Amino acid sequence: MKTNLLLTFFICVLSISVHGQNMTKAELTKHKKEVYSNALSLSDYAAASQAAIEVVTLEGTKSTWNDTLAFLYYNMQMYPSAVFAANRSLANNDQNVEMHSLRGTCLQTMGNAKMALESYEKAYAISKDASLLYQIATIQYQMKRMAECGTTVQQLLEDETAKEKNVVLTFNNQAQQVPLDAAGLNILGSVLVEMGKKEEAKKAF
Repeated sequence: MKTNLLLTFFICVLSISVHGQNMTKAELTKHKKEVYSNALSLSDYAAASQAAIEVVTLEGTKSTWNDTLAFLYYNMQMYPSAVFAANRSLANNDQNVEMHSLRGTCLQTMGNAKMALESYEKAYAISKDASLLYQIATIQYQMKRMAECGTTVQQLLEDETAKEKNVVLTFNNQAQQVPLDAAGLNILGSVLVEMGKKEEAKKAF
């Protein structure tokens, strides 16, 4: 019985291999993208990432699927791999805001505040998204760069779109959506406390 199962398995592998050899590069790439979609629909991120790697291999280093791979690695909490994939994508298009932001998030999670800050600053320079100013200010505060942090928060508060956006913060292990301008004021208050300006801090909190 085991022999028959093994024989069937090897016949299937051989069949798939031969089938792949008979495909054109375009057909094989399309097939790998279908495998990716199918794996993703089953929440099989490992299989999806493998299919995405094969698509990138087939399409070459300029493949836009580096973005897909970066997001997959991020969702799998494989942050170093996500950074490498984002770097590949940015080598092809350094105006890719999503990849700069994703890279920043991964580096921040990995504890590399300096490089994370650089990524967020690049993303903001391109997009002028007020949400990125919050990320920048958070890292500046963590790095004890209080003067810069205060300036960044003031810039955030002057941005009219900050009143329309939310940021997700964690309180007592529970995620809550907080208005972006309110979150900015909270950082400003903390900065003023650190700078010994407690009376001004009370107005911010």
